[in-house]
Amino acid sequence: MSFFLKLRHWELFLMLMLPSALCWLWRVPFSPLVVASIGLFLMIVPFGIWGLTILYGLYGAARCLGGHDFKYAVIGNWLNSQN
Repeated sequence: MSFFLKLRHWELFLMLMLPSALCWLWRVPFSPLVVASIGLFLMIVPFGIWGLTILYGLYGAARCLGGHDFKYAVIGNWLNSQN
């Protein structure tokens, strides 16, 4: 249980420190760290897709547990035609 509490403190720390660190990096002229900060912003895309995939899976699990049919958004029609 204490591990999860520490994890939440680290998440709060990162949420508070990353924006201020990135603002400092952008103010320094010709810093090579500015280029590295672009990589930090680009990591938002894979983590966002990962989060949406998890939420969509949880939504499908809740629908199936509720007794409803669940069809995938992108490949649902193709899967139905395979049966």
